[in-house]
Amino acid sequence: MERARIPILIVAFFVLCLGIQQIAARPSHAGNCPSGGGCGCGTAYAPVICKGCRYTNMCHARCAGFTSKDCKDALN
Repeated sequence: MERARIPILIVAFFVLCLGIQQIAARPSHAGNCPSGGGCGCGTAYAPVICKGCRYTNMCHARCAGFTSKDCKDALN
């Protein structure tokens, strides 16, 4: 158990940093973003940002009325 302590702490630190980054990256006007649900989109995680609004994937963004020209890959 002692040998696993350091790797567990490293993973916990990484997850915490990733969570803080995700909170900081959200646009302040996210409440004004059109909903991207209700179209039967899959749950594949390939996030996009369209005019300041973040969506799980391009299907959800299209559902909200955006085109691929309006969006960019959120992971790059």
